[in-house]
Amino acid sequence: MRVPHYSVGSAAALTLSRLEHLQRRESPLSVDDLIKIARFNAGEAHALFASDPVTARDFLLNGASRMIRAAEQLEQGAPAAPRPAAIAPAVPRFDVIDYDDLGNLDVAL
Repeated sequence: MRVPHYSVGSAAALTLSRLEHLQRRESPLSVDDLIKIARFNAGEAHALFASDPVTARDFLLNGASRMIRAAEQLEQGAPAAPRPAAIAPAVPRFDVIDYDDLGNLDVAL
């Protein structure tokens, strides 16, 4: 099995690219949603890293961009508490794992 090699610079660049895409979204996700998506991505990466390191890397980069965005929102004074269940589901549904138009791994809620 061939293990792909990446530099830290390429991972950081991809994470920042995904972060920029998140910041341009019309309806930003809440801090709670971003953390839940990042947690999901970390779990998927952990399950896949031995068998599929390329996909695991995608999940890690996707989760990293969500965590950075959550931290930025907290810095900007966004509420840390989850939104009420009447407005948004308590646990997001991860029905679709897909790639967006920029080729980034995209987890739809």
